[in-house]
Amino acid sequence: MYSSNGMFTVHNCSFTFNSVVVKTASMFSNSEFPSGGLAVFLSGFAHNNTINIENSVFTNNSGLYGGGLYIFCRESSTNNGIRVNNVTIFNNNALLGGGGLEVGFVFRKPAVNKLNNVIVQSCNISSNRAYFGGGFVFFVTAAHQNDPSNTLDNNYITFNTSGNSSSGAGISSVGAGALNSKAISFTLSGLITFSENNGTAVYLIDSNFIALQGTSVIFSNNSGTYGGAVSINGFASIYASSNTSFVFLNNKTSVKGGAIFFFSTAIISSILIVASCFVEHTDSSETISFYFKNNTDSFGKSVYVSSLLPCNKLCQGLKVYLDYMPPEKLLTQKCVGNFTFSDHNGTVQGNVATESSEFDQLHKDSKAVKKLYLVKMF
Repeated sequence: MYSSNGMFTVHNCSFTFNSVVVKTASMFSNSEFPSGGLAVFLSGFAHNNTINIENSVFTNNSGLYGGGLYIFCRESSTNNGIRVNNVTIFNNNALLGGGGLEVGFVFRKPAVNKLNNVIVQSCNISSNRAYFGGGFVFFVTAAHQNDPSNTLDNNYITFNTSGNSSSGAGISSVGAGALNSKAISFTLSGLITFSENNGTAVYLIDSNFIALQGTSVIFSNNSGTYGGAVSINGFASIYASSNTSFVFLNNKTSVKGGAIFFFSTAIISSILIVASCFVEHTDSSETISFYFKNNTDSFGKSVYVSSLLPCNKLCQGLKVYLDYMPPEKLLTQKCVGNFTFSDHNGTVQGNVATESSEFDQLHKDSKAVKKLYLVKMF
């Protein structure tokens, strides 16, 4: 689509049993039509377009990416709005990513992706399969070979779904994710439910998971390798606003982080690169709540965090960032948020593991960090 100032509507349609067949490696790598169901491309200088996909059904389709629905913004497309509303995406399959739905932003020039906005609202995305992102995938790519540090200005993607996300078929060593997001942040609002996903419910790499004010997110009966419900990797965090709640019930993983797995950086180096806490907040933490029940990993823990040291700034500020604080104090409404654990007598130590494994070791490690930091300064 190269149009401008247009409105396009897909209303009350059914896309079923469609497929994309790939016979050769060259077709696989250069396919312009990756989705079996419906593919929407915004290309060239397409701008100020509104696309509504509503009250429709995508079932039993298969493709390379976005088995049911594929939305792709590229080249110099700007200020386009795409809304996927009241849509059922069920039992679709993608050979690679986004079993049900995939949304991608690929631009070769810096800062050309302005104000493209995708909203997925009141949808049921279930029983889809893919190698990664069984339910849906979001990604952004900067491909300018002479300037790999391009800045892409994207609006956030907002969910307000009432259904469940789906399972993934292919599982990597870190979990493929029913929702897989790479290098693009997204927002959530209303009631969001992730239930019975296989291969981790939400997998983030260099992405932020942003819950707007008043949002409730429920993770139940999900499973994975690293993080049964959520796997957070690289420069990524859960961002919570006031009056948001996160509930983790009966999630499990075969290695670390029954409910949440977070790996940003090693405990010694976390302080030196000003790493983020695994939970950040946009305003007061006093009305942010996390509830955990019957989540487990191979060590019997609900949460694995590579380091809690970056969370100190939420309590103390940057001036005393190097001072050790007990995890039992960090995970309270005055600091990171109000964490409630129903297992292991409700203790943080019984439910949360860090890279050092022993919480009393954190104090020793923080002293080592101070010495290392002072040596580097002088």
